Amino acid sequence: MEITESMKSLLRQRGLGAAVWRLLSREGTQWIHEFLPYYDQSRQQLHNCAIEIVQLAATFGSQALPPRELLHALMQLRGNPNQPYSHYVHNLDDLFPLCKRLGTITARADAATLELIKSQATAIFAWASDHAESLSDAVISRLTLKGILRRVQAQALLDQKRHESGPGWTVPYELKLNDSKVSAVILNSALDIWQEGQVMQHCAARYAGRCAEGELLMVSLRHSAHRHPLATASFLMTKKQVQVHKFSGFANQRISDGAYDLIQDCRRQLQRQHRSEAQLKTAYGLLMAA
Repeated sequence: MEITESMKSLLRQRGLGAAVWRLLSREGTQWIHEFLPYYDQSRQQLHNCAIEIVQLAATFGSQALPPRELLHALMQLRGNPNQPYSHYVHNLDDLFPLCKRLGTITARADAATLELIKSQATAIFAWASDHAESLSDAVISRLTLKGILRRVQAQALLDQKRHESGPGWTVPYELKLNDSKVSAVILNSALDIWQEGQVMQHCAARYAGRCAEGELLMVSLRHSAHRHPLATASFLMTKKQVQVHKFSGFANQRISDGAYDLIQDCRRQLQRQHRSEAQLKTAYGLLMAA
């Protein structure tokens, strides 16, 4: 009884009332474990991580748990299990009106519509992250699923056309992995990076500008036997030591240890070539100054 009251008190402190407690009593708490890898638990206590997850789930409504795909898609906007953060709620609260609307739509959906929502969850939240703020809460509260998907698809077409018209850029690096079954493809145009994000259902396109400027270099690890690339990785190229900037699997899922080893292999190759490139630039500068 004491533990129960303590849990209720923690929920109340976070603004989660009786409806959420009834939801947890009905659904249990085992589902929370699936989302814990998003959190850096060395920086936040486990019970705080769990309550944040409950807060995020409750934004879809407290009558039932949202489809796991929706909650994953929401959390993937600000991080992924490969590089976990300590807090999510306050970084995502601008999308809570849309979450509430999606919760209402989901609660009324038939089986076919529910599967459509699940399949489009990542695309919906990717669109919302950049464009939903232009819509008032009142407009969002009236959106139908058809209206949401129409906006998502229209924006995707605009993005594709914009990236198709953009120039590529020259990358003075090449990568050849020891694993002959996997290729490391350097993405050297905004269109390539956008297409990688579409295939992998993540936000690679956000970094296209920094790649074009040479600050970042993005690489797609591709295995001929896999439908999706194994991983997408970006490397910070502006420092003396090449650093891994970000990396992600399909829909920001955790990558395998083997894929991580290949990313480190890419980093070492880039470091050697980066050093040689810097030495050539230095030698050229001295020659021009002579």
